[in-house]
Amino acid sequence: MRLILRNKPVGGLLLCGWAFFFVAGLRAEAPLWPLSGDRPLEVAGLEARLQPTASGEPSSALFGCVRNNGGRFHEGLDLAPVLPRQGGEPVDPVLAIHEGRVVHLSPDPGKSSYGRYVVIEHEHLRPAFYSLYAHLSDISPRLQVGDWIAAGTSVGTMGRSAAGYVIPRERAHLHFEVGLRLTDQFQSWYDRQDFGSPNEHGNYNGMNLVGLDPVAYLFFDQRDAGLSPFETIPPALLLQVRSNRRPSLLRRSPAMQLPADQAGPVVGWEITVSAWGLPLTFKPLTAAAIDPDLKEGAVRVLAYDATLLEQYACREIVRMNSGRVLLGSGGQALMSLLFEGAEAF
Repeated sequence: MRLILRNKPVGGLLLCGWAFFFVAGLRAEAPLWPLSGDRPLEVAGLEARLQPTASGEPSSALFGCVRNNGGRFHEGLDLAPVLPRQGGEPVDPVLAIHEGRVVHLSPDPGKSSYGRYVVIEHEHLRPAFYSLYAHLSDISPRLQVGDWIAAGTSVGTMGRSAAGYVIPRERAHLHFEVGLRLTDQFQSWYDRQDFGSPNEHGNYNGMNLVGLDPVAYLFFDQRDAGLSPFETIPPALLLQVRSNRRPSLLRRSPAMQLPADQAGPVVGWEITVSAWGLPLTFKPLTAAAIDPDLKEGAVRVLAYDATLLEQYACREIVRMNSGRVLLGSGGQALMSLLFEGAEAF
């Protein structure tokens, strides 16, 4: 389903001060560090472990609009080698941060800008999320798609593999991500786009993966209180969508669905989204709770946090038009992916 953006002013409503939480059912579990050797004890000690781009700016290794003078988004965290190199190449084992299921192996470095990469889904955690390990020099030959592996299992060796560009030997690194998979029907969405190349990675194409800040995840210190890092991400957008279909993301992560305010058939959703496009919560809406003028498949921006959105402007989640806040190209792609192949109630 292609979602249609309704062209209507928002009126300057802000999300300031909103508290975000999932319903009961989240499970928090401290992650391991994704490389061998001692993890930094705190974020302040992380800089020595980063591998920046050619700019030399440590921030270029972090998550966010940190590339091309703020014009390009970096989805993950780039970590430099820790162990002594051999022949100038890193030999650091790359480790699974949690137990989980191997869902994707990409051994051909020429098929993705990730180079050789591995994706693990952590189905036992809530929300169910993935971790991704990229630019590997090799993938552990013991790994097979479908394997359930323990935390700390080596998934491969740090490297500098990538398609379409060469990572210099001195900047070999691990690109590490954690986040959500948007749809189980990515291929049907991809087939309607004009990309001019095949999708080699099924549902684990990077366009179907939306991360959260790996530093915030790895150093989150409230798991002992039963909290999840996902619970503390502030919403930047409140959207209303008219659709009686349930995104497949909610089938995998039902804790993201909030209870409806009223009983009755579901005709739409109220969705909160982070400033960079990570869906946070979904509340079902009945006919009495949705704008009667909103057409099927249409999306309306109900509220927004301009300060948060500006920090991630390179994602183009929203755009301004004559004082109105509309979904930008990034926001429209997010919504079309979320509802791709969604199941009717």
